[in-house]
Amino acid sequence: MLHPVAFPARFVSDTLAALAALSVVCTAPAIGEARDLVGTAVVIRADTIEIDGTHIQLWGIQGPAPGDVCLKEEEEWPCGRRAADYLQEIISGQPVSCEEKALKSDALVVALCVVGRDDLALRMALAGYAVARRDQSTAYVELEGVANRQRRGLWSGDFMLPWRHTSINEGP
Repeated sequence: MLHPVAFPARFVSDTLAALAALSVVCTAPAIGEARDLVGTAVVIRADTIEIDGTHIQLWGIQGPAPGDVCLKEEEEWPCGRRAADYLQEIISGQPVSCEEKALKSDALVVALCVVGRDDLALRMALAGYAVARRDQSTAYVELEGVANRQRRGLWSGDFMLPWRHTSINEGP
């Protein structure tokens, strides 16, 4: 006899929120004359990679800088380095494909980047190693909320948003 599996309501609501956010990202309209960047990526920081000399900031998120530290149970931990390491794990030497969304300068573009069909910004936000850039998109806001509620990554302690320089997670 099969027994039904019961999932906690919070798990179900968080999973549905993540799926809804994913559907927004996957159905984002294409940019008319945007260039595609494809190749082997080098991780520069938690939200920036480099392909063939072009620095690419992941569209819709912002991660900590490489030297940033966060607090967890009043102990410092290298959240900037860990976030960049997590991005490197996702990529794992696989080819990265990026669709340009904006051009910040000749050497820096903002782009939606994937490994296969795996959206890098989505993975970073869901793991809690990046926050949603609401000025670029709301696509990752729900995923940021899931990470926050589940105390993942940066949300496991206290950290500061780079553009605010104030603590956004007071802790329990």
